[in-house]
Amino acid sequence: MNEPVVISQALIEKQRRERSRRQEPVARLQAFGELDRTVDRDSVVFPLFVMAFDAQGQPAVGHAVRFAVKDSANPTGTAFIVAGIPVEDSYGLTDGSGAVMPTDTLLSGMTPGTAVIRVTAPESAGDDVHADFTIRVSDATPTAINILSGGNESFTAGTAAVIAATVQLVDKVGKPITFGTVRFHIDDPNGTHSQLTYGGYPVVWIEEAVNSEGIAAFTHLVGVGDGAPGASFVIRASRNGREPHGDLVYQTLAPGAE
Repeated sequence: MNEPVVISQALIEKQRRERSRRQEPVARLQAFGELDRTVDRDSVVFPLFVMAFDAQGQPAVGHAVRFAVKDSANPTGTAFIVAGIPVEDSYGLTDGSGAVMPTDTLLSGMTPGTAVIRVTAPESAGDDVHADFTIRVSDATPTAINILSGGNESFTAGTAAVIAATVQLVDKVGKPITFGTVRFHIDDPNGTHSQLTYGGYPVVWIEEAVNSEGIAAFTHLVGVGDGAPGASFVIRASRNGREPHGDLVYQTLAPGAE
């Protein structure tokens, strides 16, 4: 029986560099989405989506792209997390459309301030070609989600209902938090089997952006489950699945019990 062949990391890196040299180099990197965003402290920053193009404007495929935290002027502590350890950079490989995101999670720091995520293709274009994301770590702390409308309604089990609600995200003195999103998901301890839907498909959660008054509006179709007619379910509004939260309670009714 033949012994397995062990390929060294150095050889893998050499082959990757040679492959990059044979490809059309990256001539342009373009960042998409929120290029300048404000975030909570100690929160996941997602997504960081970039497209790479060659000199002819075609997708640059199979290139290593570096996402690096530039945080030295006023350190916030923002970092990529690799195996539980904060590091300053993360890499991704452009796919067949030239798209790439970092392979590791970016976590905002605990100190308010500004960090820049500099995106480059170091093996193809050096540092001359780049795109930037600006991450502003806020000194505001979301403390409460106030229910402004919604909840305390009844729907027949086994039907679909459009549910509308508005909530407001505030800090400890009641000042609105005017950035980011509020996440809505169903908490179903009574086993009603109710589900949020989006585009005709069940989803686990839906996020809505807050406005300049800290208000997030929710209007979506909900499949009212028939697992426990007469029992209630909760649509929970939270800050990206974390505290604080506010609960909207809805009652299911047995068919014919309206």
